[in-house]
Amino acid sequence: MGKKFWIIPVVVSICILIYGIVATTRMQDDVFWLPIGIVSFTMTIIWFTIFGPMVRNRRILRTGESGMARVLRMFETGVTVNNNPMVKLEVEVTPQRGATYVTTTKVVVSRLNPMMYGPGTVVPIKIDPKDAMTVVIDTSGSVAATSQSPNAAHIDKKRNEAMSELLEAANKIRVEVLESPTSKEAQGTIVSLWSLDVTINSMAVGMEFLVEVDIPGRPPFKTEIKGAVANTNLAKYQIGTRLTLKYDPADPVHRIAVVGVV
Repeated sequence: MGKKFWIIPVVVSICILIYGIVATTRMQDDVFWLPIGIVSFTMTIIWFTIFGPMVRNRRILRTGESGMARVLRMFETGVTVNNNPMVKLEVEVTPQRGATYVTTTKVVVSRLNPMMYGPGTVVPIKIDPKDAMTVVIDTSGSVAATSQSPNAAHIDKKRNEAMSELLEAANKIRVEVLESPTSKEAQGTIVSLWSLDVTINSMAVGMEFLVEVDIPGRPPFKTEIKGAVANTNLAKYQIGTRLTLKYDPADPVHRIAVVGVV
């Protein structure tokens, strides 16, 4: 009912705007309808993009069910609030009751710490009692420690082993490409990134990057690159970061490696 109710101001604003345009073309003395329509339509857009979500989030934080979420991916939205970027997060939600599931949410991050909700981060959340797919990060909450069942621990062990094997295979390709005399250099931009939830000697994290690759003489294309990133260097790899790459001319999509940050 609530979502249907807010259709009313949109329809009213559009009607006022259309009437203003028609009235302006017919009767110059009724030109005031046009700015009224424009203002109404603009305010409606602002409500739905900024103030509406703020009101909804406050309601969820007040009445929602507590849970935890692990950030899987981070995407740019192109929106800033007080010069701080708003990002879209794909998260794996673990509610107090029921199975885990994946959904998305948006949050404003500090421009001084854009990776505060980077892939792999576990954060407390509130789940909308009206729609479980709508979640809000609870900045006042804390992540409680939870014990795992033997079965869950076994699954995590197998998953870590599988991820470690993928990283080993990716590193083998990386070494081959970097050492090959036929490899060529290119540039790339990180479009998205996420954690593989595996650590290497407690000093590095397994990461996967979706990179838009620019090779001279051919159209840009996107490919996924896996690798281990030292904990001290994680802040350097963000959405929008420019990379220096090396690739195998025979298979640039699958045999490509990150040399470093531009």
